[in-house]
Amino acid sequence: MTQEKKSKENKYNKLICVGKLVKFLNKSKFQVKSYTEEPSSIKTYKNLYLSGKYSIKLSDQLKGKKGSHFIAEFNSINDIDPSTLEDDYIYTRRSDFAVPEDDEYFIYDLIGLSVKDNNDLDIGTINMVYNFGAGDIIEIKKEDAELIMIPFTQENFPEVSLNEAKIIISNKLLIN
Repeated sequence: MTQEKKSKENKYNKLICVGKLVKFLNKSKFQVKSYTEEPSSIKTYKNLYLSGKYSIKLSDQLKGKKGSHFIAEFNSINDIDPSTLEDDYIYTRRSDFAVPEDDEYFIYDLIGLSVKDNNDLDIGTINMVYNFGAGDIIEIKKEDAELIMIPFTQENFPEVSLNEAKIIISNKLLIN
């Protein structure tokens, strides 16, 4: 198995944080904050884990939904004192995510990509992706360690290749 294939498999096996247990209510009920785009989709993941080690299952009914918060009951929290789980994080495997549409990407998949110009010269790497409400912003850590932020648009980033672990930035943005 090639190192590249091994690395890709490891990335898809990694646990991704999809929510948080905000408040213990009683028995197996918690107030949950979902980090997913559609908060109720947290219950659709095949495998959920607390602290990356306890396997859990949410009941089908999510109640009291307000924004990204809702009340969830766990069908399986065996051998764990639920009151000790408050403020714990909920994870799922990257491999359990649905396949994104064309020209859609998971933030997790973009972080760490090499940023190259149109001539394939190294500019830096994607350090983080933000969204403050007006669209995604790519934070690039340049070769000289300077951080720059650029809106994630087709015009600014005409090519994204997850297979090659790179993203192309428009040379127009690099004039300054």
